[in-house]
Amino acid sequence: MIKIKLKEFLETHGYNMNSFAEHAEMRYATIYNICHQTSISINYGHLNKIMKALNITDINLIIEYVED
Repeated sequence: MIKIKLKEFLETHGYNMNSFAEHAEMRYATIYNICHQTSISINYGHLNKIMKALNITDINLIIEYVED
């Protein structure tokens, strides 16, 4: 199972979803859906924007594989 850790990462780095959406120039609804895993897929373009806005190169900081 894939676990999205974006919400936790944002909180530990002083962002809320709304302020981060503005910083990343993305829709709040998109960030919300990714954080709450309500989408069945994630757009590579969105991942790229998120990682650039967070200034990270390690995707494992925001996404994790967890065995069922």
